[in-house]
Amino acid sequence: MNALGIDQTINFGPNLTVVYGANAAGKSGYTRILKRACRARGAEEILGNVVSGSAPGRPSATIKYTVDGAAKDFAWDDDKPADKHLSRVSVFDRHCASVYIAEETDVAFRPLGLDLFDKLSDACELVRRALEKERRELEAAALQLPAVPDGTSAHELLLRLTSLTKPEDVTALATLTEQETANIEELRARLRELQSDDPQKTARALELKAKRFETVASKIDQVIELLSEQNLAAVFKARDRAVQASKAVEEMRRVAFGEQPLPNTGSQNWRLLWSAAERYSTEDAYPEEEFPVTGTNSRCVLCQQKLRDDGITRLQRFQEFVTSEGQRERDEAANQFSRLRASLSDLVVMDSSLREVLDELQLEDARLSESARNFLDSAEHLRVSVLNELADESKPLPNLTFVASAPALKPYAEKLRARATELRGSGRSEAAKQIEGPLRSLEARQILAKHLSAVLGEIERKKRLAAYQLCLEETKTTGITRKSSEITKLAVTEQLAKSFREELVALKFRHVEVEMTASGGSRGALYHKLQLRRAPGVSVPKVVSEGEARCLSIASFFAELSTTADRSAILFDDPVSSLDHEWRGRVAERLVVEAKSRQVIVFTHDIVFLLALSDEAERAGV
Repeated sequence: MNALGIDQTINFGPNLTVVYGANAAGKSGYTRILKRACRARGAEEILGNVVSGSAPGRPSATIKYTVDGAAKDFAWDDDKPADKHLSRVSVFDRHCASVYIAEETDVAFRPLGLDLFDKLSDACELVRRALEKERRELEAAALQLPAVPDGTSAHELLLRLTSLTKPEDVTALATLTEQETANIEELRARLRELQSDDPQKTARALELKAKRFETVASKIDQVIELLSEQNLAAVFKARDRAVQASKAVEEMRRVAFGEQPLPNTGSQNWRLLWSAAERYSTEDAYPEEEFPVTGTNSRCVLCQQKLRDDGITRLQRFQEFVTSEGQRERDEAANQFSRLRASLSDLVVMDSSLREVLDELQLEDARLSESARNFLDSAEHLRVSVLNELADESKPLPNLTFVASAPALKPYAEKLRARATELRGSGRSEAAKQIEGPLRSLEARQILAKHLSAVLGEIERKKRLAAYQLCLEETKTTGITRKSSEITKLAVTEQLAKSFREELVALKFRHVEVEMTASGGSRGALYHKLQLRRAPGVSVPKVVSEGEARCLSIASFFAELSTTADRSAILFDDPVSSLDHEWRGRVAERLVVEAKSRQVIVFTHDIVFLLALSDEAERAGV
């Protein structure tokens, strides 16, 4: 409990200050405040005046001090961070004494530069906390992987998904070809058929489908044949031949009948007239004689007048023209071209019955049905283009081909027949088992494809988690502690042990052999403890008396101060409690020696110790 007076001030001199008073005078109240504001081993909680009859106020104080001649004020309360200058002031009381003698302690003061390890450890700790927070957030964002059939490659991949899984392997497994996608539907259909209640009926239906699809395949074969490059070349060749033969006949007609009284004698219209006259002559007028009849008393079948010499000669010349080789060639070429062109113009590429079959195929295999439609549309477009090109006699054979490729309908029809045969067999259950495995594998890959981006994201998440783990490994302070221990042993431990021995000599502590040794480290700090030289495994407090323990604590306190050149103030609260008058004198002598080079403040209720301090100070001129 602290029951200090309000607005009370206590002043400390620059060398040795002794604050003397009886028990419960308030000395420890000041010490508790200074232990919290400065540096001390084992600072305790500060309570207000809990016996005053009212609620205790919040503890606070104003601490005034100087640094290099500059005056400073620090408004202290128990929740404020420590002042960096006051943190250099060290406090010793009975609580600190027990820490020095019974516990491992790290070095409070170390040479300039060794605090780098503490700072590095603190930085590693801050980084570690930030990394762990981010890692926890990343771990909480775990993907719920899609459910895929067991025993498949996709299932095995998801089961063993790690940061080392290659994204390209996942993408390859999730990418199905058009054929594989079509296989899924085919395998599903086969499985339904094999599990049907009436396999014979299903087999008959499959055979009927196969027959209808073969009809479409035959139509496609016909279209391919008629619109093949070879056949189209023959059509254009026949057209060109007919055109050339017609031109030759026309030239012959012009020469032969150029002087006839009526125009265009020998023309196409004239040929029709000649053919009609020939039919009339051979069928009605002169059925027993060859046309034209030019004998005695013969008559013209058109004007029915008797033929004279010039009429006979004209008819004979007409007959020679009509039966000439050029005319025969022209007629033959025209007939061939007409026949070939008719095969194209009369070709029905798509009709209603064909569309119905393709609609049925759509339900079986949409990809194949679409392919067939595209091909037939391409064929119709090609057919119309060819007919348009043929109409212009001046145009040569163009480079016309199918836009779409022919679908494989015959192999599909064969598959349907094979499925029908399979249904009529006795091993349907075994066949169904053989289908289930490949179907599950393809369906699993199909599911993986739907969730590909999420799975790739999970791989990236696992990569980041692995990276966080590597980074967290880098924040471990084991190496820092090891290096700190190595350097501190060289720079501090030997100095600490030497100073501790010297302090024991100064206090004339010789009857128990105690030494200060390093006892390991943690997060960059090296710890030290007191141990018996001849019995290192035995606890020191169990061997020494209370007074001897207090002397060892004071020696440890001064040894710790020796590790730094800092000469800041030190404060003692009843340091000689439990000590006899000889030890009091030795401690007093040691404190007065220290007061020559630094500010030393002592709180005590011990009148003997006060007198010893006064005598030693007068003797030393302090």
